[in-house]
Amino acid sequence: MKIRDYILHVSLSLLVVISVVLTYMIWINPALNQRDQTTTTHERTDVAGTIGTSISDIYAPNSLVYSNNEGQLYQLTSANIDLLGKVTTQLQQWSPRRLKKETTSETAYRQKLHTKNALILNYAARINVPLFEKTLKKPIRAGAKNQRFRRVVVELNQAEHVYLLDDQTHTVYRLNLAKYKVANFRALLKDKQVERNLAEWTEVHHNYSLTYPKPVEVANYSYLVGTENSGIFVTRLLGSSSSNKINTKEEKEQTVYYDGDNQRMVVDARHQTVAYTNYGTTTSTTGRKQPTMSFVKTMTNNLTRLNALRMVLNDVRYDEYDTRTHTAIYRTYINSLPLISEELYGAYKMQQLDNNGINLTFSLYTFQALLPAQPKTTTLISTRQLMQKLATNGYTENNISAIRLGYTWAQNDGSKMVIDMQPTYFIKYEGNWLDCQLITNIKQDNE
Repeated sequence: MKIRDYILHVSLSLLVVISVVLTYMIWINPALNQRDQTTTTHERTDVAGTIGTSISDIYAPNSLVYSNNEGQLYQLTSANIDLLGKVTTQLQQWSPRRLKKETTSETAYRQKLHTKNALILNYAARINVPLFEKTLKKPIRAGAKNQRFRRVVVELNQAEHVYLLDDQTHTVYRLNLAKYKVANFRALLKDKQVERNLAEWTEVHHNYSLTYPKPVEVANYSYLVGTENSGIFVTRLLGSSSSNKINTKEEKEQTVYYDGDNQRMVVDARHQTVAYTNYGTTTSTTGRKQPTMSFVKTMTNNLTRLNALRMVLNDVRYDEYDTRTHTAIYRTYINSLPLISEELYGAYKMQQLDNNGINLTFSLYTFQALLPAQPKTTTLISTRQLMQKLATNGYTENNISAIRLGYTWAQNDGSKMVIDMQPTYFIKYEGNWLDCQLITNIKQDNE
């Protein structure tokens, strides 16, 4: 045991040294310094991965569920292959035809959600047909083009159509296909690198959450992390190449930058976050507010702004959308599970304001390298046990609008440069995500 710990400690130390050397080489490279002073429109590669992402990747399904011939559900994950990426590739091989509404019956909806011998592609938040078309890279023939949905049911015994499901309205749409290969999905299910966790659908506040009837085993991850220099975002966000055009003010642990016009950027040194606001401008000659953008236009503009940051977005996915405030949240996904943090670690929060204005908040922390984690897995209690413990601690079920399995950000005990991704349950309680491990013990090992 001591030898293994010693080897792990030496490995971590070597990786930290390598990371520091590489970071130094990147910062003294004149080519990199020149990039920050010019507009870059293409994707580039850094040590941590590819900078920028495509619309078909960031708006891809977030998770996969398999329903076998008996109707038993399993959530699919994999530590070794990119499941979501493989599914997106398969989606782009479809040749969609016409979309037709089938039913809005709650009973019929539940039956379709529990289709046997099917693969269910799930989105954490609703998308609409125009955005789905951009993922497919092909148009869909439909009367009204703004139908919204959260799930795609792929029946594995036929190749003529799939179903789009919307939890909120209990609407089922049938999408006919001219070209589609079931065999590709079947092959994915046979891959030995794909792990399965027993699951079930539970209706929570008019939507369906994936829950776990038995204790669930989830992989642990550790990452070497770095911090972006906040100064580079003065240029990337405020857009001025002349330092005398930017005003700066220090407020406790925050630095405020503003251009005296309609832009403001606040850097929080304590939490290593950036909050940027562009209040927008009225371009209409009449002085009226600009019309509200469509959902797909908003989502497209969000991606353009995210890519303009030139941060690593390889595993970042569309995760939440508040229709009342026009706020979207994009989170990092690890093994098909979201990293959820109150400080927005690994996340980007984007709010559309009037007159094309925007609020953007994100973390300066970046993932540099994946490290061996100890222990390798964590076993959590069943969802039913979780709900019982929450009730005991005074959390009423009526105030819970969603339940999720995901990762929380925790400082590694051995190194300040290493962060542990710890599996946990999250509940959305009175509109806010809460880490259930902070409320009650949810680890099966300690039961």
